[in-house]
Amino acid sequence: MRTQLAGIALRNVFKNKRRSILNMMTFAVSVFVLLMGLGMVKGQFNAIYERIIDLRTGHLKIYNKAYPAVKSTLPLDLAIDDPNAVVLAIKNVPHIKGASPRLIHDGLISNMKKKTGVLINGVDEAAEKNILTVYNNIEGSPLPVDGGQVLIGRALAKILDLKPGSPVLLFSQTVGNMNNLVDAGVSGVYSIGFDAMEKSELYVPLAFAQRLCDMENKATEIIIRLDRTNSTAEAKTAVAAILAAKFPGLTVVDWKEENADLFELAKAKMSSIGTFAGILLFLSFFIIVNTMTMSVFERTPEVGTLRAIGFDRKNVRDMFMMEGFFLSIFGVLLGYVLAAPFIYYLNVHGLVLDVMKVASNSNMPMTDVLKAYNTPSDWIMSGLVCIIAGVLGSYFPAKMASDTNIVKALQRGVR
Repeated sequence: MRTQLAGIALRNVFKNKRRSILNMMTFAVSVFVLLMGLGMVKGQFNAIYERIIDLRTGHLKIYNKAYPAVKSTLPLDLAIDDPNAVVLAIKNVPHIKGASPRLIHDGLISNMKKKTGVLINGVDEAAEKNILTVYNNIEGSPLPVDGGQVLIGRALAKILDLKPGSPVLLFSQTVGNMNNLVDAGVSGVYSIGFDAMEKSELYVPLAFAQRLCDMENKATEIIIRLDRTNSTAEAKTAVAAILAAKFPGLTVVDWKEENADLFELAKAKMSSIGTFAGILLFLSFFIIVNTMTMSVFERTPEVGTLRAIGFDRKNVRDMFMMEGFFLSIFGVLLGYVLAAPFIYYLNVHGLVLDVMKVASNSNMPMTDVLKAYNTPSDWIMSGLVCIIAGVLGSYFPAKMASDTNIVKALQRGVR
């Protein structure tokens, strides 16, 4: 009987072509939009994650155990003693591509006429070239190993009207909270297409920063680059074991922990996609309820005939629900076909962006090419939710059809 009902339902789907096409297109559009939305949001945040790893955090960072809890205050008294010994101890950990100590503190930079607050990064540029991409596009000279030279961002250079060779004043405080003002010069200007960072972060030689802050042979963090992001958990476990054995006062955090706020933003974005998906599915539900209800009214004599020849209420209800199921299945398949070339293009080639223009209006680092990221689970989930909406949407009209009075239905057919 189930096979017979399915056959009748399938025949009815193809018999009412205009109505069926409307329903199928509704589901096709829903699937298309869901796949595109999921892919682009996930792709955007994957690109941002990789960009932040490239520009700021690396894959892992080592801190004094007390530092992460008060990191926002940039304390100098919670430092890593003899950071080079730590780097030497972890350098042979599998997947580690590079590691380097850093000293991070806030300060001011002045061109003698105006000043602005900055984050001072004391770094070993030669070592960090294997870790971060900040140093890939520099106008001027790279940082020396030591000396009062500053690497500033393109946006900051524009604000203070600076260029390679310009003299500047650099102000910060020592670990003992003593003010320290020194003369320096601009060695180069870096450009990364991320205005927020270019305006606020500058780089100086690590040895110079240690003297500026009175922190000889100390660092506030050690940044670590891995050969691939997927190895983060494995490398973190290995580094944590070494720290526990040799440097119990230190801890290691991964890039996800470093960017916890960004992950919350990603969750909020995905929630907004979920809300939009709910609206789409409600529209799909409403449309199929409406069209199936019209179908029930138009086919009242047919329902009466089926009941008269032995179909019970359950048979009639199941037949209409099968129609909803078939309509949603065909709509989902149509949506897959329509979405496939777009999804392929966006996942493989992506959209080319003018990073310099986009970055000036964004507080997130962007990439040159924004690619979507769709997984098989996206296709399955998008299809399933549309099919469920189709089946649920057909339930109420199906129940109405099953409750049809046989005599009245047949009388309507005679007229």
